[in-house]
Amino acid sequence: VSQSRCAARTTRVVLLDPRNIEGLNEFGGALSQAEHFLSAIVWFDRALVIDTQYAKSFSNRGFALVGVGSLHSGYSEFSKGYILDPALSVSGKNAGLCCLLLGGYEQGWRLYESRLRDNVDGHATSGLVNASEYDITLKACFSRGRRRVLVWGEQGVGDEVMFGGLLGEFRGLCGEMLLQVDRRLKGLFERALPGVKVYGRDEKVSEELYDEQIAIGSLGKWLRPTRESFEGKGGRYLAAQEGFGRRLRAELGVREGERLIGLSWRSEAPATGAQRSLALKELAWHIVTGK
Repeated sequence: VSQSRCAARTTRVVLLDPRNIEGLNEFGGALSQAEHFLSAIVWFDRALVIDTQYAKSFSNRGFALVGVGSLHSGYSEFSKGYILDPALSVSGKNAGLCCLLLGGYEQGWRLYESRLRDNVDGHATSGLVNASEYDITLKACFSRGRRRVLVWGEQGVGDEVMFGGLLGEFRGLCGEMLLQVDRRLKGLFERALPGVKVYGRDEKVSEELYDEQIAIGSLGKWLRPTRESFEGKGGRYLAAQEGFGRRLRAELGVREGERLIGLSWRSEAPATGAQRSLALKELAWHIVTGK
């Protein structure tokens, strides 16, 4: 209902004032959210005719272009938006993601760092943040010294699991490593990283325990600067509790030799959850039909 009201309000603004650049931009954004990407681009173009330096329209145009599968064009638009307004950190972050997808790892990781300038509860997460409560801390960012380093998870569970595959390797760059992640992952990472003190995100980590800190999404900047740096670095690093897999297979009636695969079909992320979710009925249909 709120989305419908917002769309209706934006439509009225555009009809009353066709040169209202914010209204044009918001209207295009609503179309993008509904995945009408080509129509959205038309409205962003109208906004840019009025103001050729309007950074938000470049950024939103980039999102729509990525939506139709044009990564190179999307990267170009995000970059324009970020150059015009460096405070528009989402443009830098999205430019970085496009660059990574295109294989430009060093530049991509550098741009991806701009995500840390997003505001969280009114505080700028400039990389000087204790993830437990997003409190500002005076601890410096990681600098490849043999010091005590806190690695903190600043994203969702899936992202922390993905970037967590770099922790074992990153541990070799630290004198001592502390880790702070979603509390649901605490046991998994304790088993994966024996000897590393693991905290839940709801726990306070005393600044006396570490000298430097780094967001878990920033590990790639140090460890995966090129395509070649990925080679030979895969493999499983998480393990379930002893006997859990056996008990689960028995409960589900999985026979010896059969493979049990778990799937995640729903995300509760406020901004992107709808785009990364399926109704369970729809997921089952795709599995059964193979489509």
